[in-house]
Amino acid sequence: MILINRFSECEWATVPVKVIRGINNVPRQVGTATFTVRHSMTLNSKSANWGEKFQLSKARTTGEGEGITVTWALRSV
Repeated sequence: MILINRFSECEWATVPVKVIRGINNVPRQVGTATFTVRHSMTLNSKSANWGEKFQLSKARTTGEGEGITVTWALRSV
C-alpha cells in the first residue's frame, strides 16, 4: 500500500521468502519467512530538507523457517 501527500510518502508491503533445502540434491520448500517492509520519506515544508526511514519487521515463520538468517542491503540505482 502507498500513501502520498504533498510532503510525505509511506509505502509498506508484505514480503514472503521461501525456505529451500536440498534433499537428496533436489531443492524442496521446507518453510517460509514473512516480513513487513515499510519505507517512508518526509519533506520539510519550509526547506529542501527531507528525511527517510526504512523498517523491516521481525519474521513470521512456518515449517523450518525458524532460525534462518536474512541479510539485506540498501543500494543506489
